[in-house]
Amino acid sequence: MRLVTLTLACTVGLASVWAPRVGHCAASGAPLTTAEQAAAVSLAARTKGMNAEYDACAAMYLEAHKLDPNTLGYLYSAARCEQKAGKFDRAIEHYSAVLARASSGDPLALKSAQHKAECEAAWRKVQADKAEAARKAEAARKAEAARKAEAQRKAAALAHKAGAPGVAAKQPDGWRKPTGWATIAVGVAAVGAGVYLLNAGSSELAELEAQLAKRDANDKIIGITYDDAEVKQGSANRKTGLGGALLGAGLLSGGIGAWLVWTSPGKRVSVKPYNRFRGVHVTMRF
Repeated sequence: MRLVTLTLACTVGLASVWAPRVGHCAASGAPLTTAEQAAAVSLAARTKGMNAEYDACAAMYLEAHKLDPNTLGYLYSAARCEQKAGKFDRAIEHYSAVLARASSGDPLALKSAQHKAECEAAWRKVQADKAEAARKAEAARKAEAARKAEAQRKAAALAHKAGAPGVAAKQPDGWRKPTGWATIAVGVAAVGAGVYLLNAGSSELAELEAQLAKRDANDKIIGITYDDAEVKQGSANRKTGLGGALLGAGLLSGGIGAWLVWTSPGKRVSVKPYNRFRGVHVTMRF
């Protein structure tokens, strides 16, 4: 590194204010001081900056500052090159270093504060632009995923319409089970009421038949009056008929409920409730 620095010093110094010193260096072989080496590197850095080679310019100014840390101008110039190169985070770091060491009235401090503020604003804009680009990319990704999903849904619908096996979308039928269970409950209640009425009607008929069986020697009914027998027969037949109707309706309701609960929309089952009605015709002689 010292050889490179010495070469740069001797080359650039020929066309600079350091020409007498470098010429003496080349002629006599006397070593350059670190301050002289830093000045020579800074001259080369300035040339790089004039050619818009800001990365190389910043690196050379930082090397000059490393050789001569007491000269804050090198660090300031490195920060300026980094700012022009778009390396705002590094520029902010080096401007802050200048501000930490320079006095408040130093022109470098004033310039560093101004350029640091510029870099901070530019850095915030860069971060905002990155965040916006990421947001747009995510939105585009979601839109593309939604487009593909919609295309797949339409393709499945078309395939199902054409009768292709294994691709039909499942149709929603969430109402079937709740409705089915409710229908079954109604059917069970109707069956229970029907059985009760059938039993009650049968009991009344059995009682009526027992009363009708009581006869005298002339085969005349003595166990019940004609009017009471008619009333009891009518009541028994009404209960029996209503009970049978409720039993049939309950079985039908339960069958429909079972069909809704345990079958899919594509399946059909046949429900044929078995009803037994008891009709009684009584011939009475009084």
